[in-house]
Amino acid sequence: MAEEVTGLWYLSRDGEVYDVGPYASRDEAILDGLGMWRQVTAPDAPAVPLTDLYQYDLFAGLEDDPTFYVGRRVDHVPTIDADMVVEGLQSDAYEECGECSEGWLDGVSARERDRLRRALQTALDRWLRHVGEEPTFFTVTDTSEVDPRDYEIAWA
Repeated sequence: MAEEVTGLWYLSRDGEVYDVGPYASRDEAILDGLGMWRQVTAPDAPAVPLTDLYQYDLFAGLEDDPTFYVGRRVDHVPTIDADMVVEGLQSDAYEECGECSEGWLDGVSARERDRLRRALQTALDRWLRHVGEEPTFFTVTDTSEVDPRDYEIAWA
């Protein structure tokens, strides 16, 4: 399994599910979260543009518990482990043919295993695109808790 840290940031109410975003920067995410908090705690404040009504609904409880979380997206990148593939082939051969298959593929160099890994990875990537199943899910890193009461903002 591989990961790719992106420059995209997301918001979360509970620090578990980060589903409001994406934002180009941490500051942009926090500012939007602060805007949502202001909108729910000061109804007479000028409307802060939200991406959609879902965001407003998600942050509607901010008047009681204003804390929210911000984190950077880390994409899941499916990868092939060539050593596991070779070990699987060896195991299947042993199950089917027994001792006479012992040692098969043991002499394959690290360079050739890497060549196999690259070929299989290319095939996997192409297949995932073909079936429309490239991962859209992610984890987050660089998370932090934000309490809007800690900020002083001069709203225009």
